[in-house]
Amino acid sequence: MITLYYDLSSNSCKQALTWIKKHEIEYEMKRISQISEIDLLNVLSLTENGFSDILKRPSRVNTQSREELRKIEMMNFTDGIRFISYHTHLLKTPIIFENNKLTIGYNAENMRIFLSRDYRNAEML
Repeated sequence: MITLYYDLSSNSCKQALTWIKKHEIEYEMKRISQISEIDLLNVLSLTENGFSDILKRPSRVNTQSREELRKIEMMNFTDGIRFISYHTHLLKTPIIFENNKLTIGYNAENMRIFLSRDYRNAEML
């Protein structure tokens, strides 16, 4: 079962949920504001670039959030995780993961990793 961390106001989250339902994938939805430190660690373990893969770009946030992003850069890993778990508005959404699969944001092509190999092969025909 995949876990979908979402933000109610995000169009990307709505598109991802529509895609998941269309493909009849079993899922659990959780608000991004409720992401646990353990799930943050799991998500980070699946990224290529760590925090930069899951945090919003400074150019896409307000001044206060930009300052918060700068603070994270100065923190050690543990403090960064704790800070992010209290400042979840800094995270990109949706965050979708299952076991060793992760996608952040909505991209239909990237979402295909959650489909079985047989289904992906049949789609290609």
